[in-house]
Amino acid sequence: MTPTLERAKHRIQTLLNQDNQSDKRNDEYFEEYLTYIKSHLVDFITKYADENGLSVSQASKSVTTWDREQFASALDGMDTSDWPEEATDRLGFYISRYKDIDKRHMLLAILGIGAIRWAVKAQKQIDITAQADGQEQIEHQKKLFKLTAKPKQQRKKFPAKKTYSFITDPQNTASWSSRLWVDSDSMANDVENLVNKNIKHGLGPDDLTELMKKHIKKSQFKPTASIADRAKQMDYIVKRLVRSESAKMIDRVNDATYRQMGIEKVDWVTEPSACDICVGLAGGGPYTLDKAPKVVEDSHPSCRCIKIPHEEIEEVE
Repeated sequence: MTPTLERAKHRIQTLLNQDNQSDKRNDEYFEEYLTYIKSHLVDFITKYADENGLSVSQASKSVTTWDREQFASALDGMDTSDWPEEATDRLGFYISRYKDIDKRHMLLAILGIGAIRWAVKAQKQIDITAQADGQEQIEHQKKLFKLTAKPKQQRKKFPAKKTYSFITDPQNTASWSSRLWVDSDSMANDVENLVNKNIKHGLGPDDLTELMKKHIKKSQFKPTASIADRAKQMDYIVKRLVRSESAKMIDRVNDATYRQMGIEKVDWVTEPSACDICVGLAGGGPYTLDKAPKVVEDSHPSCRCIKIPHEEIEEVE
């Protein structure tokens, strides 16, 4: 194994370790969302349900002071001052369209706020992680190619302006952010449908237990019947976005560095347990830099493979 390949393997492992830490934060957001949903459903069931559960008749009654207090408590502690426009628009929708229709719509508005809060946290994490990993890769490449160690008259300048420009480019954020909010809306809508479906036959404690039940085995996974399972799909989407946007950013930094260094050919280095697509890409190298496959776009979401400068290895007879 050449030193360049060894460094690439080490870098990939570092990124995978960071992904594990990121996954733990996302798992916390997932659990917070489930706790939030369950807590507010319990409150409404406890307040209004009878022996037959929370019925359509009960849920259709006019909003009371208690209901408005629940909505206020849902917002309490949330700093919405730095929420993106996507979040404030959705919050405005719940306030103007849902909040005062009846008890059922008030409950659904409260549950919808939970989805917004999760999406805001996810958006911030994805943005921060992608930018931090991109800038970390810049420093990694500077050290690797000794771009600041040469005498001034021989020093090669790192393509900082171009590199930082795509790290901070708002269009990059807009692309994945729009997908995140579409997925969040889809989950919120599915949760709303599940709650409505259960209210039709009376939403009671036993129904709530089933709604919030987690299924780990694939054969038992029920996103169309379990809020927990449907939320787990969103959790997976967020984790995939974090890794994918980080990987794309690192790949762009690498490409910019290689162009600056005059590197013409690159090899595709696979992550451990690489899929058939990436193994095939590795076997198809070396590639000219302009025609080299791009990480994620030409491989798959969450890809942690890396391109490195191609090194000709002389065969020993």
